[in-house]
Amino acid sequence: MNAFTRSYIQAALWSSTDDNDAPLDHDYSPSDIASATFSKMEADCTAFQSANEALLAESGLSESRAGHCLWLNRNGHGSGFWDEYSQTSCEAYEQEQAIAIGSRDFSKRDALDETCPCPYHVCQRLSKAAKALGEFNLYVGDDGQIHGG
Repeated sequence: MNAFTRSYIQAALWSSTDDNDAPLDHDYSPSDIASATFSKMEADCTAFQSANEALLAESGLSESRAGHCLWLNRNGHGSGFWDEYSQTSCEAYEQEQAIAIGSRDFSKRDALDETCPCPYHVCQRLSKAAKALGEFNLYVGDDGQIHGG
């Protein structure tokens, strides 16, 4: 298991709770995840990394950070890829915004969302890819194992 997947699973346990609202990582570890759920989590991580290899490399995020972001982002936890460079500015975007306001033509500015190589826009694209996976939530089953769906 690579650092991306390990971090994804750790974030899942840390941010998910049991029926008493206690974080799963207080009483459970990755070894408590049911094999089918564990396999699904690994497969999701592998598929995401493969489909977004170039963006992940361009993002500048470590594998561990990216795995953490994927879990938070796909499940709407209020953080994720989109939040990583939210405090930075994109000079190209700011220039196109100024032009767009005057001309009322926002097409060049909006195109930057898909083409700009700055870390902010790269992470915005990763955020879209994460949301496209849909939510995957963990719960403790009657068998005492952690399941997901």
